Amino acid sequence: MAAVIPDRTVRHRLGVEDLVRYALVVLFAAILYLFVLYPLLQVIWRSLLANDGTFVGWANYRRYFGTPAIAQSISNSLFVSIVSMAITVVLAFVYAYGLTRTRMPGRGLFRLVAMLPLFAPSLVQALAFIYVFGNNGILTRTIGLNVGIYGAKGIVLAEVFYCFPHAVLILVAALSATDARLYDAARTLGAGPLKTFLTVTLPGVKFGLVSACFVVFTLVITDFGAPKAIGGKFSVMATEIYNQVSGQQNFTMGATVSVVLLIPAVLAFLVDRVVQRRRYALVTSSSQPLTPRPRPAADWGSFAYCALVAGAIAGMYLAIADTRPSGTASTWPRSPRWSAPCSPSWGPMWSRSAGRPGAGCSTCSRCCRRPSRGWCWAWPTSSRSTRRAACSTRSTARSPS
Repeated sequence: MAAVIPDRTVRHRLGVEDLVRYALVVLFAAILYLFVLYPLLQVIWRSLLANDGTFVGWANYRRYFGTPAIAQSISNSLFVSIVSMAITVVLAFVYAYGLTRTRMPGRGLFRLVAMLPLFAPSLVQALAFIYVFGNNGILTRTIGLNVGIYGAKGIVLAEVFYCFPHAVLILVAALSATDARLYDAARTLGAGPLKTFLTVTLPGVKFGLVSACFVVFTLVITDFGAPKAIGGKFSVMATEIYNQVSGQQNFTMGATVSVVLLIPAVLAFLVDRVVQRRRYALVTSSSQPLTPRPRPAADWGSFAYCALVAGAIAGMYLAIADTRPSGTASTWPRSPRWSAPCSPSWGPMWSRSAGRPGAGCSTCSRCCRRPSRGWCWAWPTSSRSTRRAACSTRSTARSPS
């Protein structure tokens, strides 16, 4: 008869690695609580209080949705988010398709240029569009055509520019994970390129498309930099929070708008997590990577499209550092060769007078009509007739701190 093994629990001694792991978990949990969960709970609780600290429940939310001027920010945010999402995902899908499904030259360079907006906040993209298409931008001064970049149009363009690399990364991963055996089967059954694209390619990347849509939607609806810089009077929820807290010192209404903004962002995040799990479940160990075949028409067509998009991305960044006399940006103080033209809102601006001594720089000639032999300093006001400029010679000029 076999001996009965006693039912005893064997306790494992904690080693140094276990102690370090538990300590790191506790440390990270404390950091998340202090910097994420605790502030979030405070915002939610503040939205239920009045300005004097008394509990009012849902009164702030009723006042928010009952005020048309404030509640308009919800529809504005949803509008720019949906439009930006649609444009970004379509452009990024064609770009990612060219990187993964064609043999066009320069794929590595195109992939690198597409990632440039990742290294700058959305405010930089908005400023780039202002420098090029603004009321006093490079293109506006060159061809004399003002496209009216401020408002919803400018927000959408800046957000598309900002979210493009995020969508490209997701779609490149989705297109790269497709099983090559599906295309071999479609080719064997006599399916043409269009039918293969509709029946194999799109169903294979559907989860990647959905994930890219929700990621872009979350980035746009929660962004503050681009709407604040280029939105003008077009109010979205992110800028409405700033206006309520910083402009009107109404912290309770700012907390209320923050909680309302949190709802679509959290929902989009949760849906994206579910979609990512299903997308990873489609990849099996027996899947074979797809190697693109030479197709001259598709290769060179994708090359032209990717070159156009990459050129637009690089050109917007070059516009910020441009130093042509007709532009609106300067490389001061390293090589201050020219002055930004008069603007109703931007200043101060510095420049160095060009030409022979006694010739005024562009700012001085436009604002105060006084000659300057060295540096000139101008701070234009909102009215052209009341602009003033203070000019000084090179010996007395001082660089701003």
